[in-house]
Amino acid sequence: MSNLARHHRREDIEAVAQSALAAGVHTYSSLKHALERRAAHAPAAPALTQTAAEIRDIREYQDFFDTHTGGDRRPYPETAA
Repeated sequence: MSNLARHHRREDIEAVAQSALAAGVHTYSSLKHALERRAAHAPAAPALTQTAAEIRDIREYQDFFDTHTGGDRRPYPETAA
């Protein structure tokens, strides 16, 4: 049973397990197949992006890291703005 959590979300496992118990189904293979069917019909995850209003410039992260770790400052590579 613990292998299911490696491939499926906890919420999905809980929902499928509740349905299986209500239907009187108690086998691992039934749960696994139900989770696979549920995953096949799930919407795709949104694409990850490197640019958005919420994402700060890399230099801000480097400044924070340098300030809090005492790291030496190296020149930033030139970036096209």
